[in-house]
Amino acid sequence: MTPITFTNAIERTAQRRRHLLLGNGFSISAWSDFRYDALQGKIVGESDRIDALFDSFQTADFERVARALREAQRVLEVHEGAEALIKIIENDHHDLRRLLVSAIAGTHPAAPSELGDLFDCCASFLGHFVGKARGKALLGNVFSTNYDLLLYWALMRGKDVLEANDGFLGGRPLTWAPGREQRIFYLHGALHLFEAEGVTQKLAVPDRLIDAIGGRIEKQDVPLFISEGSSHEKRVRIEESRYLKAASDCLGEACDDPEASLFIFGHSLRAEDAHIFERIPDGRVSEVFISVRDVDRSEAKAEIRKAAELWVAKRAERGGPPLEVFSYNPAEAAPWG
Repeated sequence: MTPITFTNAIERTAQRRRHLLLGNGFSISAWSDFRYDALQGKIVGESDRIDALFDSFQTADFERVARALREAQRVLEVHEGAEALIKIIENDHHDLRRLLVSAIAGTHPAAPSELGDLFDCCASFLGHFVGKARGKALLGNVFSTNYDLLLYWALMRGKDVLEANDGFLGGRPLTWAPGREQRIFYLHGALHLFEAEGVTQKLAVPDRLIDAIGGRIEKQDVPLFISEGSSHEKRVRIEESRYLKAASDCLGEACDDPEASLFIFGHSLRAEDAHIFERIPDGRVSEVFISVRDVDRSEAKAEIRKAAELWVAKRAERGGPPLEVFSYNPAEAAPWG
């Protein structure tokens, strides 16, 4: 990977479409309670068995525990007489998913006003990718794996200067319809998205949206939410949803866009998200810019570097156009100021 300042990366790509892929680091930089350890602390005492699993693995990572439950289930499925235990594990997996959704909703800022003027900074950051001033030919797309409402709020606050089309048409409830003008994609679902009988709808209320979402969760109406513990399981779940499948396909198109560059912000390139990042070497995008924090552990930086080298090697192996990968400091991008 070649180091580059964020300013130079933006200057370098001034005449290219820029696509943006956001990870949890984007939301955490505005609201630290979205860290896994803070979320896990929110559910302590809700389930003795799930508490014991987090303790046993010495982790606050929900996906690590979800993966362990699924692996245990697969082991038991080849043993006779294990049906009752398999059912218990299935219930624990369901409870873990429900608790994660509840924890995010419970730690979420209640209203955009809690973030003050941060949305002005965020609109400036997002403007590099979906700013109306860039003109239609240079507009990119924004893809997010985050479940929270911060991106949605930022887009709504900046709608005068940002192309914020997320594909949901007017009416109540707002219903998703595929279209070429869509610019915003929630790759793993989000708190304000709900799905029933193959129809994806967006919850939009005039008052405090997070309260309305919490009310639906209390009634066991869980949002469209991909929290499976492995990339394979996420891929399977994505294929079951028209909205998520379309979002995934659009990411593939962005990564196959030879006239574009891809910026990645707030992702650690985890193996659990391999279904996302494999699109890069399979495509034709020529430049990828990855945020790497100065304070990241050396092991984390090495994993990102290893992933980037693998993308370049795979692209070359299949005879695709050359791929160049850069790293930039996310503090320079400063999406929230």
